[in-house]
Amino acid sequence: MLTGLKEFKSTIAGLHDKIMYCEACGDNARVYLTNGDYWHLTCCLGKIESLLYDDNFFRCDKSFLVNHRFIKTVDFNTNLIILDTGEKIVASYRALKKISEYIRSKGYIIL
Repeated sequence: MLTGLKEFKSTIAGLHDKIMYCEACGDNARVYLTNGDYWHLTCCLGKIESLLYDDNFFRCDKSFLVNHRFIKTVDFNTNLIILDTGEKIVASYRALKKISEYIRSKGYIIL
């Protein structure tokens, strides 16, 4: 489990495809991985977002950053993004509108 932003920076290279999503936890953040592990970091989600600079990550709301590669469906009725693992991530209405076009272009199901 990582704890510092410096350690995360040195580990992040080449791991973008293994990060499913990131969650803000107060002034800290958790980065959830495909193997079921997570990293607890002592930094804000905004700093993590700046490190995950590619277009594979979407800011869903103030508390979540999601890797689009793991999105299974988007439910506009409940404002939820459902991941391949079945986990449900809350998304703001604005974020859903923003990513819906991108998701449609990738062939995901939009409810």
